[in-house]
Amino acid sequence: MKKGKIYISSTCFDLKDLRAELANEIASWGYQSMWNESPNFPVRQGMHSHDACLDAVKKSDIFVLIIDGRYGGVYSGDKYPKKDISITQYETEIALSENKQILTFVRDDIWSERAIYKKNLEDGIKIQLFYAKDERVYEFIEFINKQKQASNWINQFKNSVELKDILKAKLKIDTQNNSLKLVTNEIKNPRPSNKNVLLYTGNNEYIILDGKSINLGKTKTYKIDLDSDGIEEVFLIGRDHPNGIKICGSTDQTGQNLYYDIDFENAFDYSSIKDNYYIQISFFDFDYDSIKEVAVSIGNFSDEMKTFIFKFTKNTDKPFEYIGSIDGQKKMVVDKNHSIFVLYGSFGVCNEFKYTNNHLYEVHLNGELKLIP
Repeated sequence: MKKGKIYISSTCFDLKDLRAELANEIASWGYQSMWNESPNFPVRQGMHSHDACLDAVKKSDIFVLIIDGRYGGVYSGDKYPKKDISITQYETEIALSENKQILTFVRDDIWSERAIYKKNLEDGIKIQLFYAKDERVYEFIEFINKQKQASNWINQFKNSVELKDILKAKLKIDTQNNSLKLVTNEIKNPRPSNKNVLLYTGNNEYIILDGKSINLGKTKTYKIDLDSDGIEEVFLIGRDHPNGIKICGSTDQTGQNLYYDIDFENAFDYSSIKDNYYIQISFFDFDYDSIKEVAVSIGNFSDEMKTFIFKFTKNTDKPFEYIGSIDGQKKMVVDKNHSIFVLYGSFGVCNEFKYTNNHLYEVHLNGELKLIP
């Protein structure tokens, strides 16, 4: 798992209780569940729910597909190409095209009936279906079977208890070689005076401002000498005029709005930040070169957060070079080795990231560095 986000894909109305139960279990394992009935599901005003679902699939790390008796409604959004397939199957096609890790579960009654349906179909006999409400359910399963080996393994389940047990076992196997770690007590419990920050660096060199205050016209500024040349750089969080957001960094020669390098749709309504989100600018020397990097963190202290890393280059046109971003949930913590830890839930798991040699990397359990594109 790369970032700890699991998307739950299935028909909704017949499986809403199972989806809710599974989402709760996933959260207890330290992952972030993504399902469209959740009050925190990412959707912009005016966007069709089907388009929001397909966008969310792209932002997930693991795609859990559950197939039962219903095929589901056909995609009716307007952002993606029209296809005469269900939104669940469309989500699956997006997950395949994005090379997501896919875990597929089919109700055992459906799996058994599929064999009978398939044999009779081969013999030219069309039978009355009992468990499946639509023969396209079996066509969908055949679609899964035809995919490459990594994505066509299908698990059967009898009930929600069995589904959760199988998924838990799969995740345990699949996370043995990735970057998920146990959080040390030092990382999990930063100093109390610094708990109300999105990115905890161990110093007080940061500013943070909530969306409501920004939208009311309030600003915060911070002066710091990033490279110890005796000249201070100035940073500001506030509202642009007549609209927009300022996350500005200025040298003695030029200024730059870092907001234009930031991609975080869920935190913004058009050109304004949502009231319940916060913007934090932190300053820390992640790569030990005696020049502090600039970290812009945006999040809601609940279930969604991103940190964007900028390198100070002194370039007169664009002094702050965007390096990359890290996805998280409530908060991130910098440890004594200058690694950034992304904390998941309250169950003591995290991912480790490192900025070095002008690149951002994810650190795997074996110490391998994986470049973040």
